[in-house]
Amino acid sequence: MKKGTDDVLLSLVLMLLGVFAFFESGSFPSIAAHFPRRMAALLMLLSCALFLVGLHTRKKNPKAETGTASSYRNVFLLTGIIAVYILVLDRIGYVISTIGLVLAVIYALGYGNRNRNRAILAALCSVLLAFAVFRFLLGVPLPLGAFMEG
Repeated sequence: MKKGTDDVLLSLVLMLLGVFAFFESGSFPSIAAHFPRRMAALLMLLSCALFLVGLHTRKKNPKAETGTASSYRNVFLLTGIIAVYILVLDRIGYVISTIGLVLAVIYALGYGNRNRNRAILAALCSVLLAFAVFRFLLGVPLPLGAFMEG
């Protein structure tokens, strides 16, 4: 694809997603609808900006090529990793599944090959910190999974 075409297509998809989210949040109670509607509006606004940048890039460099096979491979790989994460989140819980997600993303992007111990430490620390903040500080219940529930 031409340079900028990917941005234009992505921006159109994100605009549609923002419109969908905006109208779907209309069924929420009044106060609960504020945050999703603001995020959907922000998504639509940023998508418009990406659309304009993509059009500008296409006009500036009409013959430039982008999108190597490895970048598309990473997109599909990460999509699959996230799909597996969604499927196992309730079964094995937030902590274990999210550590697995973080490690899988680190290795899929090629950063885990440099220092394995650092990747594991980063995954453990970030997930445990996020768990503590959401569970204890904010009081948000997270799925514990079959291993941690009594």
